[in-house]
Amino acid sequence: MLAISFPPLSGVSFLGNTVTVTYQLGQPRTLLFIFARSCTACTLNWPMWQKLFEQIDLRRARIIGVSLEKAGLSSQYLGLVDLTRTGTMLLPDVDSIVSYRFRYTPQTILIDAGGRVDGVWSGVLKSEQIGQIEQAVLSSKPVGLDQNKSTGR
Repeated sequence: MLAISFPPLSGVSFLGNTVTVTYQLGQPRTLLFIFARSCTACTLNWPMWQKLFEQIDLRRARIIGVSLEKAGLSSQYLGLVDLTRTGTMLLPDVDSIVSYRFRYTPQTILIDAGGRVDGVWSGVLKSEQIGQIEQAVLSSKPVGLDQNKSTGR
């Protein structure tokens, strides 16, 4: 089976800036949280995503919220869901929506440094799925740490 590599993810941030998320070796994995403000299951999922925000080492995975509707990027909505640890929140452009096949919410997608999907979790996350995501992220090398560095022995 051929692994699919995604192109860069492009869109507009909640501040109105154009954002492009690229994948390349030497970068941490990317954890995408796909949501819509009108999605009741997304509202139920925010506490689970918040657990991931708090537990994920950001040297191992960057966290990006992807709203499938413009209202999801309103400061009022974002204030309801504490997104203090997310690096980016964006509304994807049409090409990204098509390339990534964004259709269902909530969805959690883990992408490796080469742009290949490591895992997809649809619906409201359960505790065991949080554990699976954490394990998948932990299996990656932290970015910025020299693994060959002397241990002081």
